[in-house]
Amino acid sequence: MVIDILLQVGLLLVSVFMFLLMHNIPQKAFARFRVYRSRSETQAKRHFVLGAQLFSRAQAEAQANKKDAAMALAKSAAEEADKAIAIDPKDAAAHILKALALDLQVIFWPESHPTSTNPGQHLRGFEPETLGGIWSKSNP
Repeated sequence: MVIDILLQVGLLLVSVFMFLLMHNIPQKAFARFRVYRSRSETQAKRHFVLGAQLFSRAQAEAQANKKDAAMALAKSAAEEADKAIAIDPKDAAAHILKALALDLQVIFWPESHPTSTNPGQHLRGFEPETLGGIWSKSNP
């Protein structure tokens, strides 16, 4: 008699668990817990998307030869990329966005800036003649 009751309870439990698994109820319940872990990732994505939109607008302004607006938008895009990098430094997309924004800023570097007379002065010591190896003049 006791064995029959235990067998019926066991079969009932197996059928309940099979029903729950077939309808993905455990996955739906655990998805709510995963939301709390990925809030920082969501914030990083939000900053990245905002930065990408600003960069796109900066490119459009650059093609329209509006240098001041392009510089301001590129600077804002770089700031948003910095925010995304601060939240998620392993995300390569934010680093690429920052590089693109900084590259666009260098294109419109003002002529009145002190380094504009010699733009490569920060690379002093890296001339091909001083590096040797494949850069030396003796190699054809």
